[in-house]
Amino acid sequence: MNLLHTLLHKRLDRFVEKKLLSELGCRGKRFSLSPTPLGVHNYVFYLDIDTTHALVLKGIPKKKRFERIQACSAYLLERGINVPKILWAEEDSRVVKVLPLHIVCEERLRGRTLQEQNVTDEHVVAVARFFSALHGNTRHGWGKIHEEKQKGLSEFLFNKTAERMKTWKKHDPQFSHRAGEELFGWMRTWEPEIDRISIFSLSHCDPNPGNILLTGQDRIFLLDTGHIRYLPRGVDFYTLEVHLCADNQERIGIFEEAYCEGMDQGARSEFNRTKHFFKVFVVVNFAATLAVRLSRSLPGAPFYDECSRYLQTAKQILSQAVKEMPGC
Repeated sequence: MNLLHTLLHKRLDRFVEKKLLSELGCRGKRFSLSPTPLGVHNYVFYLDIDTTHALVLKGIPKKKRFERIQACSAYLLERGINVPKILWAEEDSRVVKVLPLHIVCEERLRGRTLQEQNVTDEHVVAVARFFSALHGNTRHGWGKIHEEKQKGLSEFLFNKTAERMKTWKKHDPQFSHRAGEELFGWMRTWEPEIDRISIFSLSHCDPNPGNILLTGQDRIFLLDTGHIRYLPRGVDFYTLEVHLCADNQERIGIFEEAYCEGMDQGARSEFNRTKHFFKVFVVVNFAATLAVRLSRSLPGAPFYDECSRYLQTAKQILSQAVKEMPGC
């Protein structure tokens, strides 16, 4: 732990004792505060008060992220989506003089993420049904929860794809510039169909196994929900499919059947109309991520061979998209 983290830990410990315990109705109770490796942009600690309260304490440097986390959590809870409940929050609490932090304290759920266990077909079915229900929350504009847009979706998606292909090219010496141009050109033919989409689904936007928690009661909870927004359901759908099924065709069939069983005919028709585009959109994102991981490791390192194999599979899928999948 570096000097800043050590200082932060000490100040947060004092903050809990002097203020937070009172705010939680636990004044004078014994507690322990433990740093965790969780959180890329935030400082995340486990807070245990006596034997009765298991909590998560987050120090969030940016005000907008702090506000977004609270807004997204409340939005999902209002719609009956399982997420950890925020028990207390304070804006601009200067716990450390050199590092203004906004504080969020939320419940710590007992369970394991999908990343922490062997994923079974039963897990795949449960997650598919959960996300199908989540995506059943719809509206007629896309974007952030309080920012409903009617136009510009295709350009948003194309710009995201261009950014990811640029990253992929930078980190993969075998990246084919010609194949990249052909693929991007194929995606561009979908612009009229993308702009025709009129129903958008509430989407997690990063539904990886580490953000899906299963509790002892076999309930599913979503973690890291600060980026939820309304998008075509294909974005979450194919992200989940790749994470949960990889290239296992039997499991892909199980996932797709469970997901689609709860869709009405209108939603299924629109989903099927653009599914080829969104599969490619998601696979490009995965290819870029895999290329970055491979560039930062050496042959023989953990997961190197697996990442290399999946990158080759991604390239095959994208090559097939240009050659065989229908364009628009």
